[in-house]
Amino acid sequence: MLGGKQAGAQQGWVPIGGACYNTGQCIQDGPSISVFCDDNGFGYDGDVNCCRYEGYCQADEHCCGASFCYQGQCTTFPDDTDDRGPGEACFSDDQCRAASGALYCADNGFGYTACCAVYGDRCAADDGCCGDLGCFGGACGYGGPAPGGGLPLGAQCSYAAQCEGGGNYVDCENNGGFVPVCCLFNGQGCSSDLDCCGMSSCVYQAALRGAICI
Repeated sequence: MLGGKQAGAQQGWVPIGGACYNTGQCIQDGPSISVFCDDNGFGYDGDVNCCRYEGYCQADEHCCGASFCYQGQCTTFPDDTDDRGPGEACFSDDQCRAASGALYCADNGFGYTACCAVYGDRCAADDGCCGDLGCFGGACGYGGPAPGGGLPLGAQCSYAAQCEGGGNYVDCENNGGFVPVCCLFNGQGCSSDLDCCGMSSCVYQAALRGAICI
């Protein structure tokens, strides 16, 4: 069997996915030949390419023949099934089904196209969130900053988790200016109106012996 042959040309120079003339040109990643010079099903990148029938991959072009890259592995399982859940490989939005909310067929940041949720939608794991989103507290979003590493109040931001507090007591919202900034929810201690989100003001409360956003 080809897969059991000892690689006689492990010093090949063509990476997986690259155009080749023979298997000896392909870089092998183990003691046996697992990368072959064969048709990968794509014409734009040459007649034959270094590819594998099974094993690790990062793109469909890395897989030979009818194989394609699914969750980092070359495989030939049927690709016409629908009702795929979060994190499962897909080719179009209509293959994805969610118990609640919506799923899209997009890059999930794990090197393959999968059914995934967008910012704010429910999730169970990071691979079920699109792009560079992660699953935090059951919802797709961005991780909060390390203690002391977030943006300060008044700093321009794109989402709440960038701000000091990781979105727990701060928000990224317009506070009366022209751009969204890190600002405080109502009830949080403040030093000026600009610390407070939206139309809230920083008001001294005698009972609290301090000012809060209200």
